[in-house]
Amino acid sequence: MLDFLKNNIKHIYMDKNSIITIFVFFLLSNQLYNIVWEIGKSIFYIVLIIFGLNYINPTLSNTLKKYLVNFINLDKTFVKSMLGNINNHAKNIINNIKPKDKKKTTDIEK
Repeated sequence: MLDFLKNNIKHIYMDKNSIITIFVFFLLSNQLYNIVWEIGKSIFYIVLIIFGLNYINPTLSNTLKKYLVNFINLDKTFVKSMLGNINNHAKNIINNIKPKDKKKTTDIEK
């Protein structure tokens, strides 16, 4: 049986480009598998957290469900309102930062 296989199998020669292409496809498929696995785990954790919050605090759970559904649907008003809230909070943070008093630095230098 082995003699038959040895005599009938033709040798396969591969150049460097073919080997590199196969290696790149292997790496790419491995990365895609990891991305899909991480997304699946994240979805599972989100479902567990919302399910657990439903027993502890149902109103918070319903609010999170509403935000999650709006985010998945990418409702334009939801995105605009969230960007507006982020913008307002950033403005408040920037406005609350007080500049250093220049008089104190000039008194120390004298």
